[in-house]
Amino acid sequence: MDGNRNRAFLEKMTEAGRLQKEAILLLLPDKTKAHFTVIGHELKSMLMECLVDGCINIRQTAAESGKDSSNGHVRKVDIG
Repeated sequence: MDGNRNRAFLEKMTEAGRLQKEAILLLLPDKTKAHFTVIGHELKSMLMECLVDGCINIRQTAAESGKDSSNGHVRKVDIG
């Protein structure tokens, strides 16, 4: 049941992060809150773009080098 524990941990960490963000925003003036919200959305978009680009680059590099694990070929290897 390690998967359930990991999931519960991630949910609690996500909730803690959300509450932390909410607490920080409560300390800021209204004008500043709007700026931080926009900056947060931009950072999230930038992170997602970086992750997607990184995954695409890894797949392209693996395909070019012939080390793509998704090609479905299985080889028997003798050890000894």
